[in-house]
Order: sequence, then structure tokens, then C-alpha cells
Amino acid sequence: MKQVLLSVLLAGVIASAQAYDLGTVVGSDIQEGKGVFTNLGVNAAAHEGKFSAIAEMHREFKGNTNKYSLLAGYDFAKIGTITFTAKAGAAYVKPDHGTDGYAALAGVGASMPVFDHVSATLDVRHQFGQDRIESVNGNTILVGARYSF
Repeated sequence: MKQVLLSVLLAGVIASAQAYDLGTVVGSDIQEGKGVFTNLGVNAAAHEGKFSAIAEMHREFKGNTNKYSLLAGYDFAKIGTITFTAKAGAAYVKPDHGTDGYAALAGVGASMPVFDHVSATLDVRHQFGQDRIESVNGNTILVGARYSF
């Protein structure tokens, strides 16, 4: 039921948005007590003024884990051409082997235009998971590019 409600909410935000973008990221999960794990991901976002709704899918390769995230963003500052965005949301974490679960996400992102419709991005966030997936808790650093429509 929760997944349906979140999907309907995201669809409503996307339908009313003024701008859209698609992106790809590469980064590292720095898991508490386990080390650094490389991940690769894609995202889609809808923007309405300073607010945004973001859907992401990341694959972490060392532990063979998929992470599906829904985030809300708010552009809180702009310095020169760099826009800073506060982000918060939830993730469904699904390892190929082991227990799956949900986690809360909180962090900040920065984006800077480099070409027409193309921006470079940097995200830093922290993941707070359920007890059964606390082994994947920690920080994530993502660097990427996005194309805006």
C-alpha cells in the first residue's frame, strides 16, 4: 500500500512539473565498519520551481545490492552558477543474497551547468536503515551528469 501511495504521489508531482531531467551517476558507498563499495546509477527528476521529486536506481557491485530511492529536493542556495539542493527520502535496499529492507536518506547535492541542457552533479548523503539492513548504513558520494529537458 505504501509503495502505491508513493508512486501516485510521485506521478502527480511529475505530471505538474515544469522541467524534467535524466542523469547517470557513479560513486561510492562508505559503509559503517565495512569499507568502500563502488556503485553506478541512473535517476529521473521532475522540477517545480525550487522543489523537485527524484527517482533513482543504484547498483552496488561488491556486495551485489540494488537500491531504489524516492527523494524530495529543495534548492536552498545558488552561488554563481552552482545550485545547492537539500534532499531527503526513502530507499528500498535489495541485496542479491540476504535480507532486504527500507532506509531513510538525507543529504545535499550540487549541480553546475557545463553545456546547454547538461549539468555536472555531486551528491553527498547518509543512509539510516532498518536494523535488518544496518550493515549497509553509511554515507554515499555520487558524481554524475544530467540532461535537462
